Amino acid sequence: MSKSHIASFWSLGQARENNIHLSEDFPIAVKHVTVTDPMQEDPPSYHPYFEVAMWLRGTGDTNIASRSVPQRPYDIFISGSSQPHWGTGGTYPKEAIVVYFLPNILCDWGSPDESLTILDRFSAEQPIERHIVRPDAALRKHLVAAFRQMTIEFDSFRFGRRLKLQTMLISLLVDLIRWEIKKGLFVKTTCAKHEDWAQVILAIRYMRDHFSQGIYAADIANAAGVISESRLRELFRETLKMPWTQYLQSYRIHRAILLLKEPNRNITEIAYESGFESLSHFNRTFKSVTGASPSQYLRQAAKKAKK
Repeated sequence: MSKSHIASFWSLGQARENNIHLSEDFPIAVKHVTVTDPMQEDPPSYHPYFEVAMWLRGTGDTNIASRSVPQRPYDIFISGSSQPHWGTGGTYPKEAIVVYFLPNILCDWGSPDESLTILDRFSAEQPIERHIVRPDAALRKHLVAAFRQMTIEFDSFRFGRRLKLQTMLISLLVDLIRWEIKKGLFVKTTCAKHEDWAQVILAIRYMRDHFSQGIYAADIANAAGVISESRLRELFRETLKMPWTQYLQSYRIHRAILLLKEPNRNITEIAYESGFESLSHFNRTFKSVTGASPSQYLRQAAKKAKK
């Protein structure tokens, strides 16, 4: 697919916002997915979180932008924020466990160099092959158990659930990167510093706390302790590989989708609650992200729920 075709793909809005909501209070979600036929395949999706997943059954292709790579059982998929991806073809049923998490988790654990190394693994620009990890038999057995245990813990709602999940996730990622380093597969590519990530995390927190209000670059820069608006733009390019405005737009639409699922909600009210200054702007942005208008999205969701 050429670059012009990729642009057309995006303008048609075929990449969907993944319906997962994370917060500072609970920064991890675990999703156990089973797909039994091609009609159940999700369309291209993206979300403002980091993602690590393990395929358990089935085969197919994982597509990222203009390229695809074969994926088979026990492969690990790694993705940073707002990286559109989707699966196609192969054999069914397909089964996978997907873990979504906020990047600030990685800043809160270990030394600055260790946390930066893990952040780099998810956020650095890299060829599609680097998004797929094929562990050997010994690591594979360990990771299958770890992913399954995270699913159990996420569904348990027991005391210490958040802390337990964070501990399990960090342990899983450390084991994975240790294995890559041992095999000579890990390549450190980041130009960002730990201090840069710390400021980006503060900027993200500000946007999440104030997404329903008017947000300006100067406000974000001040909240994050960044010296200028131009430096704020540089930080997002160096860390998350996107403008801060794109992250904010993705998050606002994401929150709007959650509000749309609440009963008896008015679309105009949701538009303003999500931080949009007009209904027309909300409708345009919503369609560019989801491929449908808010009302169409609701009808499609209702139709899917009846199946």
